[in-house]
Amino acid sequence: MKLTGKQVVVTRPKGQSEVLIRLLQAQGAKVILMPTIQIAPLADYHALDRALANLVDYDWLILTSGNTVDAVVARLAVLGIGIPPSTRVAAIGSKTAAKLQAAGFRVNFVPEAYLSDALVLGLGDLFDHRVLLPVTDIAPPTLRQAIRQAGGEVDVVTAYHTRTGEISASAMAAIKQGVDVLTFTSGSTVRNFFALLKQKGLDPLHLPGEPLVACIGPKTAQEALLLGMTVHVVAATHTVEGLVTEIQNYDQDWTHDEYKE
Repeated sequence: MKLTGKQVVVTRPKGQSEVLIRLLQAQGAKVILMPTIQIAPLADYHALDRALANLVDYDWLILTSGNTVDAVVARLAVLGIGIPPSTRVAAIGSKTAAKLQAAGFRVNFVPEAYLSDALVLGLGDLFDHRVLLPVTDIAPPTLRQAIRQAGGEVDVVTAYHTRTGEISASAMAAIKQGVDVLTFTSGSTVRNFFALLKQKGLDPLHLPGEPLVACIGPKTAQEALLLGMTVHVVAATHTVEGLVTEIQNYDQDWTHDEYKE
């Protein structure tokens, strides 16, 4: 679909949406900013610091997002330590891997898709192996469960907080009048979008204009489907660049099959 003149809602948090906004505006879209989440630091880093200080005891360190990389790299710097050579590192998504490498750390494995089963399969034999999984405080249990089912021992530690954002009056007015596209880049952006709209008395499943729903990857799409949304676009490449490309490639008449996985 052509984006010229289309109203596209961006739900990424402030400070992390600049690239997506720029890509959309370059295609003529009118961007509606609606940061549904806010990233907040921990009040107490004791548990995270203790886990990082004992990385040598783990076979794998799994980093699931750029926010996780930021939190872990910052604490490693405070502690004055690195990642031991014996601890392998898995990064979920090319952007996450690139951020970790830019900070000077190696990446041993990047799965082709962020699906728990695919990730665990790519890690190889996990039986009796220890895995450290730093996550946000609202992370779903899917990945940790898959690791345990594969025979691995996983320690989950909170690396940062994800808070609900706020809707500006202008964004709410645009939603009520009808927008063309809703973009979601994580499960938390979907969940908080629902929560925020319901607080305002709107039904997220029956919005004016019946906007196209575009998700950055299958995990985000699954979250939207669980909440009852129809998902039209799922980026094959799980980056904001891939998301915009997939929206552009979507049939202008919106006649393609909806995402069903």
